[in-house]
Amino acid sequence: MTRKRIVTKRTIAAVLALFAVPTLLIATLTSHTFARNWAQATSMQPERYTTLAFTDTGHLPQYSAAGKQQHVVFRLTNHEAVPTAYHYIALLSSNGGAQVLAQGDVRLGNDATTQQTVLYTMPAPNLTAQVIVELQGRSEYVAFETKS
Repeated sequence: MTRKRIVTKRTIAAVLALFAVPTLLIATLTSHTFARNWAQATSMQPERYTTLAFTDTGHLPQYSAAGKQQHVVFRLTNHEAVPTAYHYIALLSSNGGAQVLAQGDVRLGNDATTQQTVLYTMPAPNLTAQVIVELQGRSEYVAFETKS
């Protein structure tokens, strides 16, 4: 008699598994979320990113005479697959302080590029400073060091 109960419980569990697993699988495969995720996982998606760089990295000024205006140009390119608005800020950072050199807003279509010029003047001789351009609200930034 004990043997019959074990067989009966195993039989019920097997029958439930035969119906429950396919039912859950069908429900999952037909759900909208699963279908959308499956489509994204099995299709090529464009990589979305933004590039920010100085245009002539081989000739960034290592020396900038104090009191003499200098300039650098940076390039911003949108590869986000949608039009994107950017707010940039350029800073001259030295001795623990920072001076705002320029800031602006740019809206770029996908694969569009803009170039912006930043003017700076080293305020004193024998100074080491960084010129920094960063995109507000994002992680992208570029910088270089110069001395007077």
